Amino acid sequence: MINIKKLSFNYGNSQLFNNLDLSLASNKIYGLLGKNGAGKTTLLKIIAGLLSTKNGECIVLEEDAKNRNPLILQEIYFIPETFSLPDMTIEQYQELYSPFYKSFNANLFSVKLEEFEIKKDSNLQKISFGQKKKFLLAFGLSTSCKIFIFDEPTNALDIPSQRIVRKNIKELKQSERIVIISTHYVKEMEDIFDNIIILDNGEIILEKNINSILEKMSFKTLQTLDNIPNIVYQEKLSTAFSVITQEKSEDNKIDIELLFNAILNNKNIVKIF
Repeated sequence: MINIKKLSFNYGNSQLFNNLDLSLASNKIYGLLGKNGAGKTTLLKIIAGLLSTKNGECIVLEEDAKNRNPLILQEIYFIPETFSLPDMTIEQYQELYSPFYKSFNANLFSVKLEEFEIKKDSNLQKISFGQKKKFLLAFGLSTSCKIFIFDEPTNALDIPSQRIVRKNIKELKQSERIVIISTHYVKEMEDIFDNIIILDNGEIILEKNINSILEKMSFKTLQTLDNIPNIVYQEKLSTAFSVITQEKSEDNKIDIELLFNAILNNKNIVKIF
């Protein structure tokens, strides 16, 4: 549903992407990872049609995103990390913006607002940033869009709100839908991702399904490294070691943060796959 081919993008004289290729399939939740400045937010904005490119193409739902076709845009819902909301009530916002989304479900919106403990007569300028974020998620869930894009969805949320957001994002997974999440808080999102994408200096250095990673790697916490074969990467903890070994093992659970650090430390690790 999303196919990026030979995409190049510049900020002034500074090139960020050069011949970038990426294909994203439906019925998956993708985790987009990278250091600050790697190009994550720029890539999300290109997919959402918010930034235009001169070279290459970003085909979203069979049309180039830079064309900004309203029929395509109404199938994309993007919650950026930072945003501003108009000075109006939630009811007024719904009346103004919901007609753009042909499948907007007003009943579901009311249910989600109640779940998120947000009153429908609230003024968007007078609620907290965390409540604003939950409001945008509630509205987005009600649009029935085919593509959802989240940039740091749990940032600035309290622990109960983070749990609610994760639960609702996980429920977005459907056969005709793509969900893309850019986050630095990978520990709390590990159970949601189907695939991970690692972006570094404008280059995609890994795009893999988590199950295929676990076929090749094991993630362990060990007290000692003595007689441990096939160590790919290790980090010293206070009283133990976090280790990646090149093997398949039972009860194996991915440590995305450890894998991310490993690959940035040694990009040749991706050759294992």
